[in-house]
Amino acid sequence: MYVVIYDKKNLSIIARPTITTLKEFKGNPVLFYPDWDIAKHIWDETEFKNPVLENGDLRESTKEELYKAGKYILSSNEIVENGKIKTIKLSEFEYIEDNKIKLNRNKKIESIKEKLGIFKTQYSEKEFIFKDEYVQKNRELDKNNLNSIVTMLMFSGKDRFEGWKFKDKQGNDVYVTLMKQDIVALSDIMTAQTTKAMHTESKILKKLDNLTDDELKEFNVKEEFEKEWNKI
Repeated sequence: MYVVIYDKKNLSIIARPTITTLKEFKGNPVLFYPDWDIAKHIWDETEFKNPVLENGDLRESTKEELYKAGKYILSSNEIVENGKIKTIKLSEFEYIEDNKIKLNRNKKIESIKEKLGIFKTQYSEKEFIFKDEYVQKNRELDKNNLNSIVTMLMFSGKDRFEGWKFKDKQGNDVYVTLMKQDIVALSDIMTAQTTKAMHTESKILKKLDNLTDDELKEFNVKEEFEKEWNKI
């Protein structure tokens, strides 16, 4: 085993003499380190990277002491608060600059926009009840199919389409004959729902840049979309 001998003046390591036991070293340090001088030297069992001498005892420097001495660089999630280094749990949109927590507004707004696009699609495509008994989805596929039927009826001169598939309220497939006026009514509902979803998204997008950082942090896309949707 060995002990570590430090220079009291600058706390640099000057020797690591091998010893038999701590008891024997304490009783006669010169036996193991001939240059031992109690006025100049101090020893410890531990080899400290950044030793501090406090009340006659050696210890490792704290992060705060190292930071103050310019020997420690704060991590990206650390700030100094009341003289103490504090670890902060940052969101994916936050960062620290000049010892302050800041919001990456552009990144947060882009994230909100992405979620708004998802909700716009969900609300646009959600099911509605037609004629109080049929359940109809409003997907792009459904709108395209209906438009194809409109085109076919125009060229064929027919006044109805047989076999449009709905769901009933129990979730079963039902096939219904649609008259021209039914097709127009169905198309109007689909268009209105799609338009409403687009207007809802646009209204929210317009106000994003005017929100404060705190408002952006707390922004709940689902709640805001539903609130604006119900206003239209």
